[in-house]
Amino acid sequence: MARTLLFAGRDRRQNLPGGAGRWDQQISEPAYNNYRSGQAWSPSVNIYEDATTYFVVVDLAGVQRNDINLMVKDGMMAISGQRSMPGACDLAGKAKVHLMEIEYGQFFRSIELPENVNVEVISDAKYRSGFLWIQLPKKV
Repeated sequence: MARTLLFAGRDRRQNLPGGAGRWDQQISEPAYNNYRSGQAWSPSVNIYEDATTYFVVVDLAGVQRNDINLMVKDGMMAISGQRSMPGACDLAGKAKVHLMEIEYGQFFRSIELPENVNVEVISDAKYRSGFLWIQLPKKV
């Protein structure tokens, strides 16, 4: 889901130097609460298909390979794991947050598999450049 945050409306915070008032306004709005830790977030997914295979691409930028779990059971594929808060090591206690759209913490995504997926031979999953690529062969 794409989220667009607009700098709409005028109030006293817009007079802060460097436009910081607009950022301050954004984080005080309810939409900002969608980006807090404590709840599982759901990564974006693309699904492609050719004559013999389904290809699932999961956006997991910033997630370490060892922090990704993939399970197939009862016609469902579940992807779960954890992503650390970006910049936490470098900025903790030193900086005020103005905008936080990058979700972190536990994540979970499930995908119902088509009946023609051969779940017995799912063996190709690769993680590169922040994307998890999963090949799901079709039954012959």
